[in-house]
Amino acid sequence: MSSIDKENKVILGLDITEDRFGFTSSIESAITEAENELADLQETVDSVQKLKPDCDKLDYALAASSGALCG
Repeated sequence: MSSIDKENKVILGLDITEDRFGFTSSIESAITEAENELADLQETVDSVQKLKPDCDKLDYALAASSGALCG
C-alpha cells in the first residue's frame, strides 16, 4: 500500500470550474474560506440595505398629490 492509501483524507470543500476541480482538505483553509464568504455576504447585505429609500412624510405627500393631479 502507498502512503496515500494508509492515510485518512477528508474533503471539506469542492470547487468546480470549467476545466479543474479544487479540494479543500484542511480545516484551517476551510475556515478561512468560510470567513471570506461570510464577509462577501455581509457586504451584499449592507449594499442592499443602503438601497432602501429614506422617505419622510413630505416625500409621500408630494408623491400622492402629484399622482392625484396627473390622474
